[in-house]
Amino acid sequence: MTNAWLTHVRKTMGEHPGKTFSFILKRANKTYKKGGKKGGKNKKKKNKSRRRKSTLKNKKNKKKKKNKN
Repeated sequence: MTNAWLTHVRKTMGEHPGKTFSFILKRANKTYKKGGKKGGKNKKKKNKSRRRKSTLKNKKNKKKKKNKN
């Protein structure tokens, strides 16, 4: 059993003879449909919120506020 992606790349190479391999891969990536036979649901990606990194300046300000009290 062959890999579906490689089969698609070979097919794309046949459609575009004489083109560079990087061009072939970019073109194949645009036309490739992942998981062809299943036809399942489309999953949406969740946006993960990231914590803000505290900067050195913020840490100094917090220390000053603690010392004033």
